[in-house]
Amino acid sequence: MEPKHMEVFEGQRATGNEEKLVSQYNQRWNTDTCNPSGELLAFAKTKLALYKKVRLIKGTVDALELKETYDADTLFLVLHFLIDDGEKVALIKDTVQRLKPCGTLLLFDISGGKKELLDTFVIQNALFQQHWRSRDIAERKTRSTTQLHAIPNQRCEELLQEAGFTKTVKFHQFTICSAWITTKT
Repeated sequence: MEPKHMEVFEGQRATGNEEKLVSQYNQRWNTDTCNPSGELLAFAKTKLALYKKVRLIKGTVDALELKETYDADTLFLVLHFLIDDGEKVALIKDTVQRLKPCGTLLLFDISGGKKELLDTFVIQNALFQQHWRSRDIAERKTRSTTQLHAIPNQRCEELLQEAGFTKTVKFHQFTICSAWITTKT
């Protein structure tokens, strides 16, 4: 069944990129996007001016009415800002509450344990040394391993299951980011 109403919840850097891709893919879909930053939503608004079925909402997922349900949802680069002390699973549960039965979640985030992240930065340094300055890589490494709250892949799958998702498949990984697709129970 083709989704008709999709929610896109981007993290700190909502730029409208995902919403634009979704809208270009199927212009019949309605897309709601939440972000707590008015500045970032204003930036996204200009990028999405041609797409009339995109609604930008200042706030987080819990700002969406519970009576409004979605066929699909994306959660992109958000979880790593939350501590795994109940905040991560609470956000995922807020998401599952707003999905229709058998709704789909596409999750993309920084993942891995500290050792895995450090090992990945060795690879990133080799891959991107012509494009990134050593100082930039060092700053990314420090930020990812000390300031952000990435979690191991297995823990992410546990959180999804705890929140009420089944059939979780990790389908992509590139350096420190992974992507999963899962279905509401």
